[in-house]
Amino acid sequence: MKRELRMLLFLSGILVILVACGNEAKNNTNPNEAVDEQAIEQQQKEDKEENKIDQEQNSPDSPALADFERGVFIDFEKERDPLLNDQIKNVLKKYLVAQAHSDEKTFRSTFKDSETADAYMWSYDGDYKFTDINHISKDETKNHILVTVEGEMIRENKIEHAAVTVYFVADQLGKWSVIAVD
Repeated sequence: MKRELRMLLFLSGILVILVACGNEAKNNTNPNEAVDEQAIEQQQKEDKEENKIDQEQNSPDSPALADFERGVFIDFEKERDPLLNDQIKNVLKKYLVAQAHSDEKTFRSTFKDSETADAYMWSYDGDYKFTDINHISKDETKNHILVTVEGEMIRENKIEHAAVTVYFVADQLGKWSVIAVD
């Protein structure tokens, strides 16, 4: 507790010094420092133009965003890795479809238990298009199967690359479910 209080006081002191220095710099204008107002105005104009172009390319009306089709476009039949058994494939499909189509009830049902689902609800929201299984491996220390899936997602009106690793665990009866998401 004392350590935290000292740290808080230290950080408060630094903040006071920074504010004081900032105010001093504002009040002490040096006439010898020439400010090239035209250069600043030109940079601001260029920034506005770049921002406008970026907004036009990534607006919801832009062809790329308008053509974005969320869903799961993975050929699960071509996946022959023995670690990806039929039960894990089915849970993975269910998880990805629920994620891509915002089906919270189904999404939650793929997890080991409700507490685990609650812990990973941060990963639930968004527009996703899953296209490829990139990597499958086994964590021998925890007996988890890891499946990395790639695709695209819309974030801040931009289409971005997306990758998610889904961790699977079997219960005592051998039923596989999602234990973690990264």
